[in-house]
Amino acid sequence: MKKLIYFLFLTLISLPHPDLSANTIGFIEDFSLAPDRSVILKDLIPGTKDYYYYHALHAQNQGQHGEVEKLIGLWVKR
Repeated sequence: MKKLIYFLFLTLISLPHPDLSANTIGFIEDFSLAPDRSVILKDLIPGTKDYYYYHALHAQNQGQHGEVEKLIGLWVKR
């Protein structure tokens, strides 16, 4: 009986708790799921690593390869 109680206790504490496992959606999910990514890009702070990365990624997805090169050049200078 003691082993059964121990087993049940271990099983219960190892189950995920909905209130503890809930995470907020980060920017990468917002960016990925946005119907218009240019709108979500306005939330980024100019000059940051994320700003250059996501703007370059968006430009690449849009086929704007000249813009990608420009952004990477500015990123490297920074």
